[in-house]
Amino acid sequence: MEFHLPYYALRQSQHQQIDPRGLRRSGRFIPKRSTQGLQDWFYEAQISILVTGIDEWFWTAYCFVDTYFGSEETVENYYDRGLDALTGGQKSLHYPVWNPRGYFLQLLSFRLEQATKEWSNVVDALDDRLQHHEERIFDEPIGDDASLTDEDGFPRTREYTRTIELLRLLHNSLVKFIESWERFEDGEIQYFNINEQNSLRRAWGSHLAGIEKNINELKFLRRSLQQRIETFDTMRTGVRKAF
Repeated sequence: MEFHLPYYALRQSQHQQIDPRGLRRSGRFIPKRSTQGLQDWFYEAQISILVTGIDEWFWTAYCFVDTYFGSEETVENYYDRGLDALTGGQKSLHYPVWNPRGYFLQLLSFRLEQATKEWSNVVDALDDRLQHHEERIFDEPIGDDASLTDEDGFPRTREYTRTIELLRLLHNSLVKFIESWERFEDGEIQYFNINEQNSLRRAWGSHLAGIEKNINELKFLRRSLQQRIETFDTMRTGVRKAF
């Protein structure tokens, strides 16, 4: 069983962190209206979960996490505190989960929540940074066509284009994420349907409920990004060069 959780993470620092492997991209995020303080950077990342084995008694679990931008403690730090590194320190090593399906579901639940928080942080930051564009509707006088004009060099058009490119990048990644889950839900999720062992049913049901909650949150964020894309597409189309 395997599942991959792509996401973007927002971090503040003076300097951009570069993935030494060259696998992930990063870039400068839309700046705050006040340019004082640290710079915001957004980082491409992924969490991959894999559980494999010959049966339910002999199996191995893997969890690969991008850490080049400082997203995770070291494995040694987790183990020194008696915590399960694969769960991001959410569970103790002293109470292991012996069932491979149960452990996979636990990993997926914890790591999906982590990815969802990162996605929410990025989209919330976008909403905050882009709010001033909507405020122009109220700031500019009625009947004034200033909101439909641009200056020499087309700074507003270029700003809208850059914003749309970022919105589409995030939206398309989130669409692929959700579609990947829907394929998993149509197929592999059947391995977690059990009719006996009430303790397992309760534990697995709790994890599945948490997963569903986070997937619904991701779908909400996807709709929010789509609405932003449509808004900025309209704004860019309406802008013309002032004569």
